[in-house]
Amino acid sequence: MHAEVAGRSVSELTLDGLPSKPLRVRLRSPVERQRELILRRVYLTTQVGRQARYERMLASVRGAGDLQIPLRGEVGNLTVELKIDDELQAAIQNADGSLSIPLAADRQEHLIDLQLWYNRPSATLSSTIRPAIQLPVGSGQVFWNVLLPEDQHAIWASPVLGRSMQWRFDRWRLRRFPRSDEATLAQWAGGPARSTVVSGNRFLYVGNDVVSLQVVTIARVGLWAIVGSSILTISALLVYLPGLRHPFALILAAVALAGLTLMAPDAAVIAGQLTLLALALVAMMLGVRAALQSRPQERLLDSSKPGVQKGSTHSIVMNREQESRLGSTKTQAMPVTAGDSP
Repeated sequence: MHAEVAGRSVSELTLDGLPSKPLRVRLRSPVERQRELILRRVYLTTQVGRQARYERMLASVRGAGDLQIPLRGEVGNLTVELKIDDELQAAIQNADGSLSIPLAADRQEHLIDLQLWYNRPSATLSSTIRPAIQLPVGSGQVFWNVLLPEDQHAIWASPVLGRSMQWRFDRWRLRRFPRSDEATLAQWAGGPARSTVVSGNRFLYVGNDVVSLQVVTIARVGLWAIVGSSILTISALLVYLPGLRHPFALILAAVALAGLTLMAPDAAVIAGQLTLLALALVAMMLGVRAALQSRPQERLLDSSKPGVQKGSTHSIVMNREQESRLGSTKTQAMPVTAGDSP
């Protein structure tokens, strides 16, 4: 239980003497105190590494009391740094692993800057990313900034999350770029406009449902494995199965791509690029095959076909023998007239 004395929240009250006036003490449970806190704007950052992760919550909180922040999953070697209204404070870690942040009643709105460092290894090929900081239900607008290594790509996010990104061409491919930088988002949440230079892929999501903060990532090795297998499969089916070269097959492919766009828009763009690459490869293979079939070449060392090479000594001797035989045949076949008889 917690108490309020003269409008201030305290958990322990010590008096040096008897008060001259009666003190009004109001006892409130932690659940009641939690409901009075409202997180109006939250900027959450999750940076994923190979063996460790970093998270930062910059939130504008209205009200006073103890803000309970549960932690999701295993957080080994946890290091916590807490600032309330730009002043370094000590976060209280409860027995269940959650963090308790006391907020005084001297101000109507507080700025919380919570940073976490902890050990959590990431999967090699594919993994599901969720923040360790669990925001209370009923929070306001939340911007979730996800920072991944250079060889990791986000292919799916919760459908209730908005994508605060735009597609732009980066040389020959389409890439997603956030609409707002880190300094702008920090200033929006009420903190100082401070940006950090981080190499890798950055994804920005926005929403109000704090339970649905979830992203599925895949490594570049797995992505290229899917690309290669898709290209080989589509090419082999179209080349060796002529029945698939039908307009109805294109309709089925378009329907499948439309369904993928509805279920996973991020993966649909990658699948569209793979489809164009596969069709280009198939067209090139069919062109080379048609060119080879239209210009057949005789093999020089083929015993089934009697071939004569011009310019060789053997061919000259054979030609002379054939001419002599033809001449003798013509002489023997000449008709004999009556005037020539003896």
